[in-house]
Amino acid sequence: MQIRRATPSDFGELTALWERAVWNNHQFLGQVRLEAERARVRSTYLPACRIWVAHADHTLGFIALRASGEIAGLFVDPQFQARGIGRALLDHVRDQAPLRVEVTAPNCGARRFYQQYGFREVARRRDPDLDEEMVMMRFDAGQKDHAYG
Repeated sequence: MQIRRATPSDFGELTALWERAVWNNHQFLGQVRLEAERARVRSTYLPACRIWVAHADHTLGFIALRASGEIAGLFVDPQFQARGIGRALLDHVRDQAPLRVEVTAPNCGARRFYQQYGFREVARRRDPDLDEEMVMMRFDAGQKDHAYG
């Protein structure tokens, strides 16, 4: 597996991967909402971020960072999850800390993944658009050890 910077020519494939990953873990959004978000992901969110892509013969996952260090998204193709791809993507950008991420409270898998990496919860808020509680987490590069080495 290699990690490289994304280019605009990747956005179509990244949007499709995003949709598979979101549908796998965020079915509460519903198909109508997912379709509306898909257009925004490709036209607005991806172009506004710095993106790194994990790939082998095809795209396995990607991480998108805002200039502020906030993780706008970390998505791994569902058929390749739990194989270290998300961890490798975080390892690749961890020197850009402090990193921040916001996940929905019901997404226990994502919260556990980030906690095991070394993120800590710093706040919670209610997202009026999703009508969900959001958990804000932070990782500082000075943290020497995280559960993955």
